[in-house]
Amino acid sequence: MPTEDALGRITAEPIFARRSSPHYHGAAMDGLAVRAADRRLYGDRRDPLALLSSLAEELASTTPEDVPQRVVRRVAAALRLPWVALEVDREGSWERLAQEGSATPGRPVAEFVLQHAGERPGRLLVEPRRGESGLGRLDQRLLGQVAGQLGPAAAAIRLVDELTLSRERLVEGRE
Repeated sequence: MPTEDALGRITAEPIFARRSSPHYHGAAMDGLAVRAADRRLYGDRRDPLALLSSLAEELASTTPEDVPQRVVRRVAAALRLPWVALEVDREGSWERLAQEGSATPGRPVAEFVLQHAGERPGRLLVEPRRGESGLGRLDQRLLGQVAGQLGPAAAAIRLVDELTLSRERLVEGRE
């Protein structure tokens, strides 16, 4: 039967090819094997939606004080990174709210600024995987997207600090 006539029809029995295409055994380099190896070494970096969705899902069921630790834990695990930290700007100096893993002295650290409403309320710090001198393009792009989502959270943390400080000053002024 010509191929054009076969369109839309089904077969009564399975059909097998006489020859493989390509003619060599390519399973070691097919897309599934390459993606599986990439995921094992680099985590979810090729699937930013997976990381962002899992992060949003986890944060939806988290108390505000647990948000920083959950963020760094999820990012470190999802991207197989040895060290991730989240810091906020508190009155001109950086305060580390959470970290996952331990930083290796002398290793490079990548910084991703958290922005919100034209301000820089925080930053995400990341150490590249062991054996890598820096983060690759895919890692940088994904961590930039994560940082974009974390900006409002860092601004909210800073706002709570400012409100708490203001309240303390009011109480002191009344005494």
